[in-house]
Amino acid sequence: GEEWLFGGERSSEHSMAMYFTPAVGDVPGALSAIEVDYYGHVSKKLIGVFFGEEKTSKDGSYRSVSVALRNGHEEDLCDTETPAAGGNSPYVTISPGMANMAVPVTEDVEELTENGWQEGSCLPMMGYHWEKFIAPVEGLPYDAEEMVPIVPMYSSTDKTINGIFFAATSMKQHWPFEECPKIFPGNPCAFGKLNMWDFSAGLNEESSGPFYMCSNFCGECEFTGTDDGWFTTMHFMFKNTVALPGMTPPPDAEFCAAGRCRNGILPKKVDG
Repeated sequence: GEEWLFGGERSSEHSMAMYFTPAVGDVPGALSAIEVDYYGHVSKKLIGVFFGEEKTSKDGSYRSVSVALRNGHEEDLCDTETPAAGGNSPYVTISPGMANMAVPVTEDVEELTENGWQEGSCLPMMGYHWEKFIAPVEGLPYDAEEMVPIVPMYSSTDKTINGIFFAATSMKQHWPFEECPKIFPGNPCAFGKLNMWDFSAGLNEESSGPFYMCSNFCGECEFTGTDDGWFTTMHFMFKNTVALPGMTPPPDAEFCAAGRCRNGILPKKVDG
């Protein structure tokens, strides 16, 4: 599809692009892909598999991860004569042209576990997280450098995909620690100072503090391999899963009514 950039250029402040099929006449284009730029550290093990070639913008060098939301093998995403049909079947593929890794759009399929995805925890407003590593996991600690950089999240009620997040194994957010020592998401003191990565400092590699990567898993969990002790995330939700106080919840609001972990074992450090 056609690339659209915030402000019309690549930058570390607006490190993502959205792709749309061409508008034809009065028919607007349809979203066909999302691409996120990773400035600084990326796992060498994932280059050429999930991350593309190194490129340069005014802010330095970066590599990108793309997620296709329409199937370019079945339709021409650059067709300027016939508008793309709306309401396409759900479709999620990571790094088309490289890993070309299809993500099941429903949770209740054997394809998830058969292809190495492992069920994690359910978090309100998001859903059940599923993670995958490029090599079989034979024990802890998990190697951050081998984690697939896309994490799908599924509804706890109808098992359809709620959204995805892009994961980075270093701090990508420009969090103003001196002004905002409390790193909780949405801290007003950080307004106007952050980039397009999630509105928080990130997730700790170590299972400590209010926010850490292992909270997305179930059972014993431990990580090594990040560049600086941090993960960073960028969420994209395909539904309105957020229930606001005092308002009627939307139909797809995610409350994790089925419980945090279906196996009954909440996330915990290896040493207990």
